[in-house]
Amino acid sequence: MGKHKESTGAYDLKIITRYVTREYLKMLAYSLMTFIVIYLIIDFFERIDMFIKYKTPTATIIRYFAFKVPFIVYQMLPIAVLLSTLLTMGILSKNNEVTAMKSGGMSLVRITTPILLIGLLITLFTFVGSEYVTPYTNMQVSRIKNNVKQKKARTFSKHNRIWYSGKDMIYNIDYFNAKTNTLHGVTVFNFDDEFNLLRRIDAAAGAYKAGEWFLFDVIERGFSHKSGRQEISRVTELDEKAINIPETPDSLKEVRKKAEEMSYNELKVFVAKVKEQGYEAAEYEVDLHAKVAIPFVCVIMTVIGIPFALKRQRAGSLAVGIGISIIIGFLYYITLSFALSLGHAGVLPPLIAAWVSLFIFLMIGGYMFSTVRQ
Repeated sequence: MGKHKESTGAYDLKIITRYVTREYLKMLAYSLMTFIVIYLIIDFFERIDMFIKYKTPTATIIRYFAFKVPFIVYQMLPIAVLLSTLLTMGILSKNNEVTAMKSGGMSLVRITTPILLIGLLITLFTFVGSEYVTPYTNMQVSRIKNNVKQKKARTFSKHNRIWYSGKDMIYNIDYFNAKTNTLHGVTVFNFDDEFNLLRRIDAAAGAYKAGEWFLFDVIERGFSHKSGRQEISRVTELDEKAINIPETPDSLKEVRKKAEEMSYNELKVFVAKVKEQGYEAAEYEVDLHAKVAIPFVCVIMTVIGIPFALKRQRAGSLAVGIGISIIIGFLYYITLSFALSLGHAGVLPPLIAAWVSLFIFLMIGGYMFSTVRQ
């Protein structure tokens, strides 16, 4: 008899777990699809002038937004998780289903375990996506945008070195510091019409001043060509030299490979390389730690959403739930952006800059959860 009751209780527990999981996943799917559609509509109207100006083919526009979807999912998942948590728990509470489950001997932790586990799975999904999917799709979005603006094939980034190919010149930049608009490790090659090397310039650094690039600690080599042989004809050392590099700092910012276009491992290797060469890598170190930290926001939004829904009298209201989700999500992104900016500026250590906003919201969620009647 006792065994029969125990098995029946376990069966009821499985039914309740499946029920909560199904309702939550349904809300999550609706919420995420809604946010994706809204994001795409807003982004389309922001880009429509560019597409019209450059007479972009419809197929290219479709490819642009198709490649944009993974990044949109990455951006919108935390808010979708929060909204679906608020609505699921709010509806269960409003219909007295939470009370019924508690009267049957289930604790709040046990009732919400499926939602918390799904939050953890989404965190893992988000990290895997940011490692293997979004770097590629973000790179394709940048390439399509540059091609639409007719900037293709002249300037490109490979292994985070910037290359420019012009009519009679090729230059290579080892590292471009976007904060200070400075170049490091610059090499410039000049050629004649038959692609014979005429001049090579090596510079330790460069800076953009008054609309012109200046190179520092310069070694300039001239070359002559006799009987099919290439020889160095002169070597000149200069402290400073103005040079006609056609790209502006803004152009280089567009073409350089961004952190969101690299996987965690690629970014880790790049940070090590930049530091080994003696350059400032704080900006990239912050982004490296953020790649691990940001996916965990889905779990934290779940922890915040559960007690928030249970504490409200009209938690089942869709409009109110959406409003609360947007406000909390907005506050989170403001806090995150502020912390990352302090990290990029060197005010906060990279590790703290990446994790502090998550820690703050985790403390808020943990406190709210502890005040809910179990």
